[in-house]
Amino acid sequence: MRGHFRKMYGKCGSIADAKSTFDAMERTNVFSWNIMIAAYAQNGHYKEAIVLFWEMRCPPSRITFINVLTACAGLGDLAELEAVHQRIVDSCSEMALETEVVLGTALVNTYSKCGSLEAATRVFQRLRARDSVCFNAMISAAAQHGDFFLALGFFRMMQLEGVRETSATLLGFAAVCMDLDVAKNIHERARGIGLDTDLATMNSLITMYGNCGSSERSWAIFSSMDIKDVISWNAMIGSFSQCGEFQRAMELSRVMDLEGVRFVGVTFVLVLGACGLNDESPRDRELLHDRVMDSGYQDNPVVGSALLSMHGRSGELDRAVEVFERLGDPGLATYNAMLTQYVQHGRAMEALDLFKRMKRSAMKPNKVTLINLVEACSELENLEDGREIHRWIAALELESDLVVGTLLVNMYGSCGSTDDARSSFAKIKLVGRTEEVSAWNAMAGALAQNDCPREAMGILPRMDCQGVRADEVSFISLLGACEDLQTGTQLHDRAVACGFDRDIVVATAIVSMYSRLGAVEKALEVFQGIRERDLVAWNAIVAGFAQHGHLEESIGLVRCMEIEGMRPNETVMATIAGSCQSSTHAHKLHRFISSCYMEEMDCYEWIGVAMIHMFAKAGCLSDARAVFDSMAKKGVSLAAWNSMLGAYAQTGHDRHRHNQALLFFTEMAQLGVDPDGTTFVCLLNSLTHSGLLARSRDCFVDMVGEFQIAATSEHYGCVIDLLGRCGRLRQAEELMNTMPFVPDSMDWTSLLSASTTHSDRGIAEQSASIAVALDPANSAPYVLLSNVIRHRRS
Repeated sequence: MRGHFRKMYGKCGSIADAKSTFDAMERTNVFSWNIMIAAYAQNGHYKEAIVLFWEMRCPPSRITFINVLTACAGLGDLAELEAVHQRIVDSCSEMALETEVVLGTALVNTYSKCGSLEAATRVFQRLRARDSVCFNAMISAAAQHGDFFLALGFFRMMQLEGVRETSATLLGFAAVCMDLDVAKNIHERARGIGLDTDLATMNSLITMYGNCGSSERSWAIFSSMDIKDVISWNAMIGSFSQCGEFQRAMELSRVMDLEGVRFVGVTFVLVLGACGLNDESPRDRELLHDRVMDSGYQDNPVVGSALLSMHGRSGELDRAVEVFERLGDPGLATYNAMLTQYVQHGRAMEALDLFKRMKRSAMKPNKVTLINLVEACSELENLEDGREIHRWIAALELESDLVVGTLLVNMYGSCGSTDDARSSFAKIKLVGRTEEVSAWNAMAGALAQNDCPREAMGILPRMDCQGVRADEVSFISLLGACEDLQTGTQLHDRAVACGFDRDIVVATAIVSMYSRLGAVEKALEVFQGIRERDLVAWNAIVAGFAQHGHLEESIGLVRCMEIEGMRPNETVMATIAGSCQSSTHAHKLHRFISSCYMEEMDCYEWIGVAMIHMFAKAGCLSDARAVFDSMAKKGVSLAAWNSMLGAYAQTGHDRHRHNQALLFFTEMAQLGVDPDGTTFVCLLNSLTHSGLLARSRDCFVDMVGEFQIAATSEHYGCVIDLLGRCGRLRQAEELMNTMPFVPDSMDWTSLLSASTTHSDRGIAEQSASIAVALDPANSAPYVLLSNVIRHRRS
């Protein structure tokens, strides 16, 4: 009788009453224990159910194990499940377990829910007698983990073993199917067993065809249905969206509305997603926004996340922030949606600030959170916060995850920490899969961008050993790191063998590689082999010839560009201008630019700025000023003023040039042009070359005091250089030790150079030792120090 009371209390959710009754029993048997464990498990008290299982004072039965497996599934604790599994094995022989279909199926389901598809597969493979329920559990497990090919394998095994599929089989497989031919087969089988009119099956088929990229087949099923529920409409809207047909998804949602089908939360999520990716008008988005607000779903975290994502994808980030702030108690999904929008809009600092807010509210991050934060730190090149995020990743045991680990390698590469990048790469679980190429590419890129070209080149042989095939990104990264012609030619040959040379991005990288290494004729040969050349490819070949002083050829290539309807960009024109080595070249290029860009001269200020730099480099200061004056008639930006001031500083090695620079700076002030940090770098450089210490000090004081511009290491570097030139070596050394920046190798080399000029061996030796320690590869300190020693001996 008490057993029935316990069962009743358990079903009614009164666990305390059930437990009180159970504890009062003088004698208990397996039936009593099973009822109590089931009461705990069925009412969500999973931990208590498992604790009670381990306290059993009688041998458990099959029902006991099934109940405790239900608790393990609810708890999601893999370690606890493995312990229970071992108890099952110990309680019945391995042979008996292999023939126990019900218990084996329960184990398959539980392992899947606890996140271990591998363990679920092992249990399934050991079962000798497998029925449709068992196969359905395994197919469902594969589907839950998104493993289409594994699900397909079990589906085919089911056919080979003569086990008849059921509606659950087809529904489970339809959820993960991504192959159109297989999808057609599933559809035919559904017809074969009379499920072609079953509403749930038809809804699943609509979704399945959408996942396979065939919205037309989804539409054919949807249109043929006499009875549709809200799930049918949602499935069809989702199918259109899955196939990128966002306009059709929005149109169908309007038809759904006209037919009086009430939107539910899933509907709003689908429609908001389609609206954010479709070119809807701001008014349409606001109408949908208002409808969400009036629907009762405005506080639903999933719908709220979809709403802010819609605004974010439409470029309305401020509106997305408003939605987020309106949610009184945002959950993790909502935080993640807002983090994603911040990162995608380049607002990495706001993303990190939002994470701090998450921590204050005791919200723990998950994988999605951390992926966004790693990308934010990568964009900001923020090593300190990046390492903190890495600690969270380690705590969640995500370092071996391919996606997370790859992003960590990228981040550390962006932040200049190759040691951390190597360490993160080593922790990724790599087993030779095709998709692992992303991790290898990240490691190659991190090494390439941090001056480790030889190690970067070693990535390709390591990929070969692991059986991972290089892709286009691999070659682009390695070509950018290549530092010798022989290796570059080998990479080129391999790219050709792989067929990647037909990819315009790879071909352009090959052009840039040959150009950088001085093989401009080889670069031109590759360039001419590109069938459809874009602006990037043209810019690469033009810049390549210009960088190596081939002015005539670069001008000729620009003319060819014009024939194809293209113009070089600002960077390339600056490179061409920088290639001019004489006034003759400078004037020739000026005539060419003036004739080609006559209409654009007034529109694109960068053309004039490039000309100013070019004439300054060639020593033609009056021509540089003439270009500036012609620009000034139309009104110029601070960048143009700084360029002209820089021209005076570049050629200002006497008092006359110094006076011109000061007069030009005064002219700026009179016209109300506010200077910036770059302005004062140019002015301080001019004063440094003229050796005017007092004026330089006054300029520095005015910058910080009157103009309230924070001094940078570059400003301090100018003053240190000037003190050294004037023989004030002790003052220069004192300034380096007291300035709010750590002196770099260049600062110490500058002081070393001044010590050499003024024959101060003590400061020279000290400066040389520090400069060498900071940059061992730089030979300048060794040469300068040897000059001091040789001068003292003579």
